[in-house]
Amino acid sequence: MKPKHDDKLLNDFLGETENLKIIKYLVEHKDQTLNDIIQNIKINRKKGYKILNKFIKNEVVIIAKKVKHINFYNLNFEKEEIKMLIKIRELLDGGNLK
Repeated sequence: MKPKHDDKLLNDFLGETENLKIIKYLVEHKDQTLNDIIQNIKINRKKGYKILNKFIKNEVVIIAKKVKHINFYNLNFEKEEIKMLIKIRELLDGGNLK
């Protein structure tokens, strides 16, 4: 598991949206169901499902595995946009950006 980050600077820098909440959650947690995600970041199911479908379509999130009818989601760490977002997060955590 990746180390926990204080995302206050990231939130100040990029804003605190449901999209960003899902991405930040999936950076820290692998193989998460829709229920895991919406309960932990406190958004409604319909909104979470809509965002996940958009992320899957854009290859930001992948379905890591499927057990019966339940999908388990992971962030697509191969996606350049995700790599950049993680780098920004690390820079902000390190205090290198003001």
